Amino acid sequence: MKKTLLTLVVLVLISLIVASLVFILKLREKIQIGSAPEEKTISIQPSKEGSPIRMASAREGKGVYYELKGTFVNGLNLDQERKDAALFGEFILKGDPLERKIPTYLGAVTGYTLLGVYESSFSGTSHWSMVKTATIPEQISANEEVRVVLDFSLPLSDYTGQVVDIMDKLLSEFSSDSFNYKIPSDFALYANGVGIVKQ
Repeated sequence: MKKTLLTLVVLVLISLIVASLVFILKLREKIQIGSAPEEKTISIQPSKEGSPIRMASAREGKGVYYELKGTFVNGLNLDQERKDAALFGEFILKGDPLERKIPTYLGAVTGYTLLGVYESSFSGTSHWSMVKTATIPEQISANEEVRVVLDFSLPLSDYTGQVVDIMDKLLSEFSSDSFNYKIPSDFALYANGVGIVKQ
């Protein structure tokens, strides 16, 4: 009787241990799946000579950087519908035969943005500083050539991933001289800064 009882207790303990191990393994698998989202792989695309888009790796491979050459059709203006003193303008990439207007914001949320001032030309040295958005509109005329800069950290968010996808498509177009990509109508570009030539 004692032997039967002891055997029963041992079997119950073994069953509990096995059930606990199965539970722990399933929980661990679930946690690993939830904590390791698939990261977008970034490949730096070289720019064809004359392309208005330059892409580069940033922060020792932990970010991606873009420099866009182009103009703001009507300059940059404070967006009166926003409360954060963001600047808004419709940006056209230099040499885009389709003249696609990209809605672009600078200084969203903070009311500050990077301003780069180049000496004499865009091939000259530049000085970048953080400035209030309100000081910029008077410095940029409509259709004046500027440099818009984007700087994203990895891993990419849904939004920055979308920007990279769009920039990749535009880069490919300027490399192949084949232009037909339609930028999504609900897309807006939130840029880190703008560069101008000192007058």
